[in-house]
Amino acid sequence: MLALTTSCSDDDDKGVNKTELLTAKKWSKTKHEIELQGQREDFGDIDECDETSYSTFSTDKVYTFVDICYGDEDKIVGTWEWKNGEKTLSWTEDWGADGIDTEEFELVSITATELVLKKLNEDFSMEIDGKTYNAYDIYTLTGK
Repeated sequence: MLALTTSCSDDDDKGVNKTELLTAKKWSKTKHEIELQGQREDFGDIDECDETSYSTFSTDKVYTFVDICYGDEDKIVGTWEWKNGEKTLSWTEDWGADGIDTEEFELVSITATELVLKKLNEDFSMEIDGKTYNAYDIYTLTGK
């Protein structure tokens, strides 16, 4: 789940301990949007598995994804860290024999109940009048 250059607003950064907010909840994906040229559209691909599965970020920098789908539960563990002055959230996922993946997202916002992350969609861009426009995935996660 790429470091981007857009930053959080100044209001989001004042007096907010992002680590405390991030580590206090189990985060489930509840919305996926695509952004192109500043316009967001609901991608509509969130299902029951997304809503019941969750990620945790512990204070000792352990990242855990718990995939709860169709009655089964699988865990993927790795590490997490803030980058770029807490504007980028990065984590690893250890897939065993399949290797380790690293995910990086721009932090759009974080509150006690909502985490919004953004990353470049590397599979989609649009060219208009010789100019390339990139698409971004926006994920909203709800804290439980």
